[in-house]
Amino acid sequence: MDIVTDLNPKLRNVKRRNEPGKKEKDHLFINHDTKTIYYAELKSNINLDTEKSRATYRKCLSIVEKLPEEFPEQEDYSIKWGLLALRYIDAVAVPPVIKNKYTPIEANLMGTNQYLAMLEIDFRFTEETYIAFLNEVADAMFES
Repeated sequence: MDIVTDLNPKLRNVKRRNEPGKKEKDHLFINHDTKTIYYAELKSNINLDTEKSRATYRKCLSIVEKLPEEFPEQEDYSIKWGLLALRYIDAVAVPPVIKNKYTPIEANLMGTNQYLAMLEIDFRFTEETYIAFLNEVADAMFES
């Protein structure tokens, strides 16, 4: 999340601690200048069985519906959201057989570059730079 706020300093991370009985949100940011709340669920693998894919998009829809209650002081803010398929830099690369599992939220299924654009971050990956970035992240995670 530091990467996101470093690349767009107008974004503030407003994700709260997980509370029992409440659905966890992966990313939740707010931009007071543009009066926008940004929410995203992040999945490395969206090739889930029918039951799990349905639960995933229903979770997204439920959270989006409840966000205005969570931020009543921002009642005039717009909400932009998505299910981020981390394996893809662009949602057009998601195979149709997988994409069809998310038809109810198809317009909100996004790759990494769409997510960056939604967050008003002026940076786009190529396949090569994304692979290099993921390798750097993995290397950093497994350093002793």
